[in-house]
Amino acid sequence: MLVIYAACRKIDYNPPKKDNKAGNDFFLAYPANDKSVLAVQGYMRREDEKYNFIDKMVERIGFPWWNKATVLLDDIRQNNSRSGTGDSLTIVYLPFVREGENFVNAIMQFSMTQLDTNWRGLCD
Repeated sequence: MLVIYAACRKIDYNPPKKDNKAGNDFFLAYPANDKSVLAVQGYMRREDEKYNFIDKMVERIGFPWWNKATVLLDDIRQNNSRSGTGDSLTIVYLPFVREGENFVNAIMQFSMTQLDTNWRGLCD
């Protein structure tokens, strides 16, 4: 009689998380103190968790200079069909500079209200 016994041990394998160097530098380089710029930073973190686009963005247009962002505030009550709601529009212009360069080659424009955030890129 021939008996063959084969057993395998299941080993849970958790692949190491890739070190997202560009993503870390993206949010930590040139820190900002303005609450609107920090809100944009939080928005981009959440979007990157969903769509994982930061590495490609850094490759194409560079790193954001959070501390050089320009913030414009505008009360849009008179232009809004829902007048009297107290909505205000905050526009943040965020410059991007490629590593090793000393000029802005792209700007991201973020338009924010209490209910919505829209953004678009302005590239050279």
